[in-house]
Amino acid sequence: MSDLDEFPVVTEKAESYLNERQLLDYRAEREDCLEWLLTFGKKPNEVVGYAPGTVKPRCYRMDRFYRYVWDHEEGYTVNLSHDHADSWMDHLARRDVSATHKRNCMKSLLMLYKWLHHERGLAEWEPEFRFSADTSTQPREYLTREERRVIRAALELTNNLRHKNVPDF
Repeated sequence: MSDLDEFPVVTEKAESYLNERQLLDYRAEREDCLEWLLTFGKKPNEVVGYAPGTVKPRCYRMDRFYRYVWDHEEGYTVNLSHDHADSWMDHLARRDVSATHKRNCMKSLLMLYKWLHHERGLAEWEPEFRFSADTSTQPREYLTREERRVIRAALELTNNLRHKNVPDF
């Protein structure tokens, strides 16, 4: 058994949804999934698991997916279907969030459904569509136009002072 102390097996948000019996069921489901992902997940036939640094952030997204199912589908369940995954992908497609976030959520779903296929006998899930990586070659602009103007003016003043041999302050 892997040490899952460093993983969000049950998040506070998920715990707030669940009664005592559901909490025990959900915790067992998540522990089974995480242990499998860490041991077999990447290449099940070769017993190669995913790195903890890959599983941990996806763990949060998987938890969010379960809560989406509970909110939008039929209440608490761990019996996930392809329809649940398709519904969440459609939901993500319509949200105003980054392409990177959407892609990371999709990768988390693929990982979860890989486990469901290998360990729970669910047919393989193939998304109807995939989110592409953010292909922007432009770096994000963190400064406003006015802030950039002030910085350029300060740099120009500094450059002019250096060329006039004015001592630094």
